[in-house]
Amino acid sequence: MKKETIKITGMTCAACAARVEKVVSKMAGITSASVNFATESLSVEYDEGVASRQKINEVIEKAGYGTVEISTISEVTIPIGGMTCASCSARVEKVLGKLEGITSATVNLATEKATVHYDTQQIKLSTIRQAIEKAGYQALEIEKKTAIDEDKLRKEKEIRTLKTKLIVSATFGIPLLYLAMGAMIWWLRLPIPSFLEPMQYPLTYAIVQIILVIPIIIAGHRFYSVGFKAIIQRSPNMDSLIAMGTSAAILYSLYSVYQISIGNFGAVEDLYFETAGVIITLILLGKYLEAVSKGKTSEAIKKLMGLAPKTALVIRDGVEIETPID
Repeated sequence: MKKETIKITGMTCAACAARVEKVVSKMAGITSASVNFATESLSVEYDEGVASRQKINEVIEKAGYGTVEISTISEVTIPIGGMTCASCSARVEKVLGKLEGITSATVNLATEKATVHYDTQQIKLSTIRQAIEKAGYQALEIEKKTAIDEDKLRKEKEIRTLKTKLIVSATFGIPLLYLAMGAMIWWLRLPIPSFLEPMQYPLTYAIVQIILVIPIIIAGHRFYSVGFKAIIQRSPNMDSLIAMGTSAAILYSLYSVYQISIGNFGAVEDLYFETAGVIITLILLGKYLEAVSKGKTSEAIKKLMGLAPKTALVIRDGVEIETPID
């Protein structure tokens, strides 16, 4: 049996988390599957002889979500004492290179430091230090490089993407709302250009609304791709509700445009393009604010974690050894 934690992307609500849990749990060889929506991660235990990480990823992607590969390779710079010549540095390199989990190890005699890339799942820093000391040298205080926070980078990218979509949606949504509802706001009485008067030029009025709503639909395309897919798989979520509601408004409005084109000018009152546009824009605004809020919360938690001790005293063979928490 093997236990793994898999990062999931594309989840928007608790129904999404339940959906991922459900599809993974149905797989052969899976003994347990639990999704944490807050951390966007799946904890799964499976029989390696029946299931595999690749198969799990495929099932998740088929359900309409994505997975993120988390790198376990870390880098450290270890100052080494006791080296006197090039053969000493070569000796240390050779010793470290033989350790399982070390992907690369280079020793600089001039700076008396070893730069080591290692798999955190296979080997610990304390094991690396012990190997250096067994070779007859001193492993001084480790200078651990600040690792790239992949989760933070992914969150920042998500926020930038949502911000771009929101800007596009709002840029076209505000004029669309003004065109459709401006004249109805009695305390403003916003003027509409004469060539777009719905009673005089209904077809032009309708076509301009179509042109304005198309970029908004493109910005919110994910609601449709995920929402309808969830409906087909009989597991509707919040995206399904948005997709169904806005699609109904758009399709009915397109039918009204057809009625206008054949001479039924009264159908100009049955255009609801602005409804779909405003709904998508507001949902994108909510998604953007949610992503920013979650990002700030994650950073606050990481700062609190940074207050934890950096070293621990470990007893080995009756001797206390100070070792980094990492």
